[in-house]
Amino acid sequence: MSYRMLFPVTLLPMLLIVMFASGISTWLFNLFSSSKIRETQTRFAIAQIAERIDEIEAAQFPRTTEDLIDTLRLSKIDWNSCGIQGERILDGWGRPIRTTFDQVGKRWAFRSPGKDGKIGTADDIERSTNRN
Repeated sequence: MSYRMLFPVTLLPMLLIVMFASGISTWLFNLFSSSKIRETQTRFAIAQIAERIDEIEAAQFPRTTEDLIDTLRLSKIDWNSCGIQGERILDGWGRPIRTTFDQVGKRWAFRSPGKDGKIGTADDIERSTNRN
């Protein structure tokens, strides 16, 4: 009884290498693309927050983090992978966005630590309000 091979045995190692390489490249693509998506969603959420604050009337302008969070909970913001948890705004990686309020200039500033999770590095995502 004889049977036929579907492909020569010499192609088997090459086929295994190609399958392994495609698996690694798919994993790397997902790793880097999801990071870029999280960055984009974080930038978008922070931009929406700043725009919403700029639209608020002077009498209702938030001056504490608690007031800011309450205001944002009532706002229509497309959070994507970002959001509010307790009294913190979270970026696309699930880390807290640093919020600071300048009493003199009446400006809010927002800073996400970015992909590396460390504040003060090149990948930080920052934005402040431009209230006149």
